[in-house]
Amino acid sequence: MRRDVCYFFPADVVSVYNGYIAAATNSRFRRECKEEPYHTINFGINFSMMYNMNGGSCTLHFIPYQGGTAVDLRFSIAQLAGARYEKYAKDLTEAAMAVIGVPAQIFKLDVEEFLKESNKVTPQSANAAAPQPAPTPEPFVPTPTAETVTPPAQEKSCTNCGAALIEGAMFCSNCGTKVVTQRFCSQCGNAVSPEAAFCSNCGNRL
Repeated sequence: MRRDVCYFFPADVVSVYNGYIAAATNSRFRRECKEEPYHTINFGINFSMMYNMNGGSCTLHFIPYQGGTAVDLRFSIAQLAGARYEKYAKDLTEAAMAVIGVPAQIFKLDVEEFLKESNKVTPQSANAAAPQPAPTPEPFVPTPTAETVTPPAQEKSCTNCGAALIEGAMFCSNCGTKVVTQRFCSQCGNAVSPEAAFCSNCGNRL
């Protein structure tokens, strides 16, 4: 006779598969398993007083399902009457939950649809579906703005000979001409060039 018990884990198929492998081979459920990573685990069930099962096998199938992993525990047992296969599935799943670290819930599943060959998981497809680490972001370097850029100071030159003037000098060190400082219009206060004869703002004669 054959019976299926299905559970859903909100975890990736690799983690769930490894959790059941650890549970199925521990001291309580110690079994020699046949594996097809990350799709199938199969092991035999010998006589058990606790679960009232005398021979048979348990095959676990793993499929990614709705953002997590669905597990079908399929029991093929010689003596169904009184067999506590649901209890066995519950205890095995709780042992797997302790390894995986997330809770599982029992649910109904269309097992034949679930077990279609097109749903089969391989190590390659499982690894491709595993979350990839996020790339390390580049350090942020602020782009200078017009407000933060200080224009280079313009070098002053002598109005007579054109020689570069020393900062703060009163006279040209090349020809001795007095350094002309910034001029302002006496009429409107507008800044004017040293050579200007009239104010460019109000026309006042300088």
